[in-house]
Amino acid sequence: MLRKCLVLMLLVSAGFAVFAEEPEGEPADEPTGFAESYSGIIGVSYNNIFEKECDYLGAVGINFGGYTFFSHKYNIGMFTLTSLNFIVIGGDAYDGAFLYDQTLAPAFRFPFDKKLELLFALGPHLSIFNLTHKEDPAAAVQKISTYKINVGASGDLSLKYNIDRVLYIEIGVNATYDFFTSGGTSMTDGYHKEVTFDYYLVGIKPRVMLGTNARVFSGLL
Repeated sequence: MLRKCLVLMLLVSAGFAVFAEEPEGEPADEPTGFAESYSGIIGVSYNNIFEKECDYLGAVGINFGGYTFFSHKYNIGMFTLTSLNFIVIGGDAYDGAFLYDQTLAPAFRFPFDKKLELLFALGPHLSIFNLTHKEDPAAAVQKISTYKINVGASGDLSLKYNIDRVLYIEIGVNATYDFFTSGGTSMTDGYHKEVTFDYYLVGIKPRVMLGTNARVFSGLL
């Protein structure tokens, strides 16, 4: 299942790169915004996490990635977002709790003018969820740790404001829904594996990011 998702992501990436390429010999139109490609984006978020087997968790996230548009002639590109989520609310029952999540999706934009753009994306999502349980001497069988690799879908909606020709700020919300998990829980009586579609992990993540309008990919595409 995971291998098929990775192959699909690669095919989608290749397809959009070909679609976004400008025909040779044709003059380029004036760009609708300051840049053809966006890169170097980093920011923070607050992830509201709802998981099937635990209560609500609140996490502060550090995010990397963003939107890349291969040509100013098309308002279509790719969205990548890597998030490192550190649990700050609801983690009292655990010695450690951490969520890594990754999105790679087709992206679209609607430029209002050279300062403001609406960005949105929808595509596959991958997350790795790790919990280290606190020891309970009274428990007959103690849980040690839970490790899950999850697959689902992600949607993103953002507003991008160009501060100048170099810097921009992006404010948005990223929503994720994972419905498949492959992992398990280590206990004192052994390791209990879980592979099922009867699962959910939902994340609602408001975010603020700072980036640069740089054409670092223009020599490659």
